[in-house]
Amino acid sequence: MTHLQAGLSPETIEKARLELNENPDILHQDIQQVRDMIITRPDIGFLRTDDAFILRFLRARKFHQTEAFRLLAQYFQYRQLNLDMFKNFKADDPGIKRALTDGFPGVLENRDHCGRKILLLFAANWDQNVPSVTARVHKLTFQLNADEIGCDVDIPVSIAFYTEISGFFTLIAEFASGKIVIVMISSDILLADSQGLPCIVHGSYERPFLTKSEEEAVKIRSCSRNSFIDILRAILLSLEVLIEDQELQINGFILIIDWSNFSFKQASKLTPSILKLAIEGLQDSFPARFGGVHFVNQPWYIHALYTLIKPFLKDKTRKRIFLHGNNLNSLHQLIHPECLPSEFGGTLPPYDMGTWARTLLGPDYSDENEYTHTSYNAMHVKHASSNLEREASPKPMKRSQSVVEAGTLKHEDQGESENTQPLLALD
Repeated sequence: MTHLQAGLSPETIEKARLELNENPDILHQDIQQVRDMIITRPDIGFLRTDDAFILRFLRARKFHQTEAFRLLAQYFQYRQLNLDMFKNFKADDPGIKRALTDGFPGVLENRDHCGRKILLLFAANWDQNVPSVTARVHKLTFQLNADEIGCDVDIPVSIAFYTEISGFFTLIAEFASGKIVIVMISSDILLADSQGLPCIVHGSYERPFLTKSEEEAVKIRSCSRNSFIDILRAILLSLEVLIEDQELQINGFILIIDWSNFSFKQASKLTPSILKLAIEGLQDSFPARFGGVHFVNQPWYIHALYTLIKPFLKDKTRKRIFLHGNNLNSLHQLIHPECLPSEFGGTLPPYDMGTWARTLLGPDYSDENEYTHTSYNAMHVKHASSNLEREASPKPMKRSQSVVEAGTLKHEDQGESENTQPLLALD
């Protein structure tokens, strides 16, 4: 055994030999062969090339050196192509911290019977609405040119610069038909109605003609608490922390996604582009071994979403995706109930959403079960905090649940039989 295997149990070392072709006698040679390939990709900045780092890529590809190098290159290329995702890539980043606090992802303390770490995603907790608040902000009045936005007439607009959220400017616009929300992303403008539904999308927008400037109180309507990108960043950061454990490099991970209460409106926001971004980050660019991805309580439109992403999945990945519906018996055939919380028919207590956030954030963790305007924006607009007034009563975060008592199984209703499939591997 080399120092690179220090801390591994004899059983795990033997598992690595049998399942991953790991040979301690030639471990350093394998690593060096991968390192020697770096010169073939001068377009990529390989920011870390030490033995322990390269070893995890070899394990992820069962010690096929060429495949391991391809994964290593894609790991750094993904980060080069998505620089904004990895700015301030740490747990106390405001967006990542919010996602972690809301349970994205959940990480069970105990491992399954194969030594794999179990990750949980409660899908309905995404897109939590932020209560309306009143803020004293700087208001501008200008005019949108009809030709630029595709309308018949010029539209006078009154906007309020509210706050900067992860590089996006959230604004309020007052039209004759009532208030709508404008989100400015770089030079692009997205107009959405009061329900948050897009109504105009326009790129390369020029600076509007400014006619008036004043300061007044503006009521900010509800907006999304967690962006999909911040949730993806939180998942990737969590995997970065977990993959430091050599046992997990060998044993791998299990992902369970509970789709309870996940609405069609939420599903409509999972566009092919952001799903592709997630697949590229998790399947193609990260050195983790996923033993299974399990869908629980999925509605029919999640099946439709799978059709969209299927072309981006490798055959091996497709064979490891299982749709259990409401039939938790099939889930328990693969993951023992003793390893699962009661939400999934297990014998463990209900999952505490703050468990993993407390692990990563330590003393910086604060229990944000109830959302307030100040906690959301304090790290973005410290200069404006004194002007904020809380107006609406905070709403508790909705928790997705598979309604199952501890130690019991959830039986499918006869009327739901078409939507539940026992142990269906999608391939």
